[in-house]
Amino acid sequence: DGSVHLVWNSGTESAIRYARSTDGGTTWTAPRIIHRYNPFGVKSVVAGQSNSRVKGVVRAECYPTLTIDNTRGPRNGWMYLSWAADNYPNVYVSRSTDNGQSWSEARIVHSDTTNDQFWSWIALDPTSGDVAVMYADSRDDSANILVRTYVSLSTDGAETWVDRRAGDGNSDLRNNPFSGGTFAGDYSGCDFRNGIVYPSWVDMRNTTSANRADNDVYTAVVNTRAPAAAQRFTASTIPDRPTQIDLAWDPVTVRAFGQPLDPSQLRYLLKRNGVFLRELEGTVTTFTDTGLVKYRRYTYTLMVTTRSDSSAPQLASAWAGGSREPGIPKLISAVGSSSRPISCTVGLPNRRLDGITPLVNLSKLVLTATDFDQQSALAVDDSGAVITRDITPDARGWYRVQASVADADGNESPKSDSLWVFTGDAGFRDEDFTREPRYRKIQGAWGTTTSFFRSAPAAYAHSPSGPYQPNRRDTVQLMPIVPVRGPRIPEEGLFVTMYVAAFIDPTDTMFLEASTEGVAGPYTTLDWWNASKDARWSDTTKGDDAWRDVRLQLPEGSEGRDTTHLRLRFRSNASRQSDGFYIDDIQIGLVSVPERESRQPISVFPSPASSHCNVTLPTDLPVDDAWLTDITGMRCATSWYQRGSTLIANLQALASGRYVISVRTGSTISSLPVMVVR
Repeated sequence: DGSVHLVWNSGTESAIRYARSTDGGTTWTAPRIIHRYNPFGVKSVVAGQSNSRVKGVVRAECYPTLTIDNTRGPRNGWMYLSWAADNYPNVYVSRSTDNGQSWSEARIVHSDTTNDQFWSWIALDPTSGDVAVMYADSRDDSANILVRTYVSLSTDGAETWVDRRAGDGNSDLRNNPFSGGTFAGDYSGCDFRNGIVYPSWVDMRNTTSANRADNDVYTAVVNTRAPAAAQRFTASTIPDRPTQIDLAWDPVTVRAFGQPLDPSQLRYLLKRNGVFLRELEGTVTTFTDTGLVKYRRYTYTLMVTTRSDSSAPQLASAWAGGSREPGIPKLISAVGSSSRPISCTVGLPNRRLDGITPLVNLSKLVLTATDFDQQSALAVDDSGAVITRDITPDARGWYRVQASVADADGNESPKSDSLWVFTGDAGFRDEDFTREPRYRKIQGAWGTTTSFFRSAPAAYAHSPSGPYQPNRRDTVQLMPIVPVRGPRIPEEGLFVTMYVAAFIDPTDTMFLEASTEGVAGPYTTLDWWNASKDARWSDTTKGDDAWRDVRLQLPEGSEGRDTTHLRLRFRSNASRQSDGFYIDDIQIGLVSVPERESRQPISVFPSPASSHCNVTLPTDLPVDDAWLTDITGMRCATSWYQRGSTLIANLQALASGRYVISVRTGSTISSLPVMVVR
């Protein structure tokens, strides 16, 4: 009827006032309060200004806005009022159906009331009479700081409301250029036509600490008549049909803001990897894609379309037949043995590597011990089972054990986590490095070298390819030692004899350490070497005169912990380096107390022996007597002869077994075990 209607915030009264003019604004009705509200936000003084605030510092008020239905439809002339109120602000709407004479009870237009909603603007679609309200909303931030723009829609004259998110980014309104971050702008806006809402708002998503003035104005196109996106759109692998994928979704029966939609009015548009696949009737909710490549991942897009609008796309992905690789088995344990087989307990996977697809074509188990693989067949029914299988390496030593599985198509899983295990005879073994022993190289480039050795063909070196590097923290685990069971002289001790050459800077050190508490330690230091210990090692020229004979007593464990673990550990400084560390001709055996006390023990080589053995004496003085006893203590017939400081024993008449060699020089008797092997 040409009336002009005006609303404003009367902040001192916490009220909204209203006036009307019927003569183009020349005269107005007396202002009157049409709604009172709870105080907005928190009143505070920031930068000398007292205002209502949100987010601690940002000035804001209830900001009422008004729109009128001029559609000449059934609600023609109705007026709709929007504002924000409360300590944690909410957005309210009230309507008048009698040209402003009376107003309905206020209603909240959003479904969330936990955090702030404010800075609203109301608009009406002149083509339909639908009403929309846009506003800033913090529901998506548990800290109630960041805001996004939301839109609420009513299609029944503000009786009911449905809200949807319109903004795609978070904004911190405190990031504004004004003193104290107090003023982020008062003006949002909104237009609405042909079912599309056009909100506009101030946005700080691009603001940085270096440029707080980078505040922007954003908008969005909110199509309230678009069909809703299909919910629970899934792509499912079919394990026993590996060239097919099943697609499914919930039926769509509403538009984007909940308005009813007849399925006969819509179609589903499917794409595979971005390429059109199929258009389906609106009553269809499943589809099977066929002719796919096994073990390939496919991504599908589903859109709902009507004659004029389309929904937001929904995405779903799946592997045809599941991911190519089977799932990773779990290596539960790996236990070595004196005869070398390593017993491995493995938990087999029951899914492919995607963690979803059942593993229906399990074929074999692959056990790896460092560089040695061993395969065994599996049945399909073994999927998910715990099994025990052996792997037998070709030599004693330390091995990094892992497990993997393969399917019937030859696809192998990634390897499992690893376990380190020693397997093989842990008794006394002499080491001359004819072949590189399988030590456990925890850190560093340890290995044999033929460029410098005490006895051919090789020695073991910390840095076999050249001078060692700075800041190294290297460790190698040597073979464990388990004393041989059998007759034992009470005065015997476990000794190691070796030759070392340590061309190591005095600020760097090589340590020999031992543990009887397990391979993890703790370890005690038996000896250490660098050039400060021997002047010859300051000269890195290689020569036989650089080798030093080292004899050390090893700690022995108690019953149940009879294994002695040895390791070499190296550390270097950041600035000065030298050539490196070399070790050769390692011998381990039992030595009697008298010899230990003189620090000149006798030693036997080789042990185990076959036809002869050599007894190294502390001096070349003639021995007075030598004999050999079996495990019963009976002397055995054996011939001997002495050559300098070496006593040679003829063992050809002895059976396999353990014996004790005894040597008497003057009043001193030294004894040492020896194994005879046929």
